[in-house]
Amino acid sequence: ILIETTYPGVSSITCLMLYTFELDYLPVEFRQYCAEEFLKKQTLPKGSAAYNNQKVILNGGFFGNLLYEAKSLSEIEDAGERREALKRTRKDAATAPQWGIFTMAHAKSSVYKIGLQVCGWHYSDTDSIYCDKDSYNVKLINSFNQAVRDENIELCHTLGYDQMFGEDAKHLLDLGMFKLEAEIKSMYSIPKKIRIESEIN
Repeated sequence: ILIETTYPGVSSITCLMLYTFELDYLPVEFRQYCAEEFLKKQTLPKGSAAYNNQKVILNGGFFGNLLYEAKSLSEIEDAGERREALKRTRKDAATAPQWGIFTMAHAKSSVYKIGLQVCGWHYSDTDSIYCDKDSYNVKLINSFNQAVRDENIELCHTLGYDQMFGEDAKHLLDLGMFKLEAEIKSMYSIPKKIRIESEIN
């Protein structure tokens, strides 16, 4: 049921590996840290060295939940050894690993949910969609964004961010929404994450 409602047109998903962990929670201090670092980023000129540095600091907060040894876990063939290695790499982590996993999974879920409905889904990266620009796609994405904003408004109120950050809290309402970055005239996709783009104007 979850697959059918989340990803229309997808009938099955193959699970290659599954880890389970004791249920944990995201500490309020960590949530506040991420909100504060995000708001700092919003005050900087996009694309500047300071902006990119702040982005690394912000993302590092979440990805610090997923700590890896120099040797990738995927290189360890024995399942028991992988589990032990995962425990060792996480011994100094501040939060449960599912919070780092959820962050990436949430972005991927949004990409697939919209990507499977837009006209002309040509390419995607971690949190982006390259699709045709037409009235149907614009309406679809605007509808998705409004649902995300409504959810963020409720969440900010519940967590007290509207009082905590005052007027700056408005920047948190756009988290998880799609926005138009550029109109592409043509694009050549080489291997993943390597591409050549030609923007209109």
